Amino acid sequence: MLKLRNLSDYFQDPFKASPAALSENDNLSFHWSDFAEACQMYKTHLKKNKNKLFDKLLDKIEGFKRTSVWLKHEHQIFHLDLYVIYDCFVQNRALPGCGLNKIDSTEVSFVGPNGPFKKINLGECLNADSYSYFVFHKLLTEQIQMRNFRLRCQGSIICYLDPQHKKAMSLDVLQLTSDGLLFACKDVEIEKKLAGFQTIRPLIDLGLFKDALNQSLDEVKNRFSNFHSDLFFTKDNRYEYIIDPKKCKFSYGYDSYAKGQCYIYCPYENIQGQNSLLIEVLKMFTNQLRDEISDVMKQAA
Repeated sequence: MLKLRNLSDYFQDPFKASPAALSENDNLSFHWSDFAEACQMYKTHLKKNKNKLFDKLLDKIEGFKRTSVWLKHEHQIFHLDLYVIYDCFVQNRALPGCGLNKIDSTEVSFVGPNGPFKKINLGECLNADSYSYFVFHKLLTEQIQMRNFRLRCQGSIICYLDPQHKKAMSLDVLQLTSDGLLFACKDVEIEKKLAGFQTIRPLIDLGLFKDALNQSLDEVKNRFSNFHSDLFFTKDNRYEYIIDPKKCKFSYGYDSYAKGQCYIYCPYENIQGQNSLLIEVLKMFTNQLRDEISDVMKQAA
């Protein structure tokens, strides 16, 4: 994560893979690819200026088309190139011919149709940095939809699975958007396990975010830098919310099985409870920082 005294420095040199820290504790950050307005700015920049890093990125992506991969699946051999695998994973499509998805495992060879083959999860074929740059390329060439503004964060919460609070799991809070929260669960089977549950009950303390409303970006950075506890964590049952898991969206990254992780997106409208109005705090906080960052970006352009 990039440590910056001034966020405007971040926008001077486009195509950074690392997010910009909005706190000395790395508990809050921003990446340009998470904001359609920033993507549009960089897209305009590319039309007017030649960029060596972007050209190098294009060369690397073109190289994927010359890298052959052989998959052995259901007694058949499928010949693909690495570009197709990256492209299908980024666009959340099954691989052509074999129908395999990013969470599937199969036998893979980079040598030839006769092997040697090794059984791995398909995500292990990909490189984390290359995957990020592939996404950047797709965003800036409008081959995938640009994202609405979001903030990256680091926090964890307790989530009870029953009203009596006898069963619980831990969730990480990864992102804040204007419309909902993105959680991560260290269980790739969590969607199946929650299929029989009517509700789950997270405990979420939003006090820090409430106190940061209507503050400047510098004030927010200072407040979060001086906050040394978990952003959302509490054991206080007064901060219990109710979520219907059937109204959440479960998804998997290319490396979900390697990390043992499933992503859960929950719209704010699906977060109910006696404190449900406090969820408005997250909407207001996210929109507040979106406007502040947009102003910084325009000044740096």
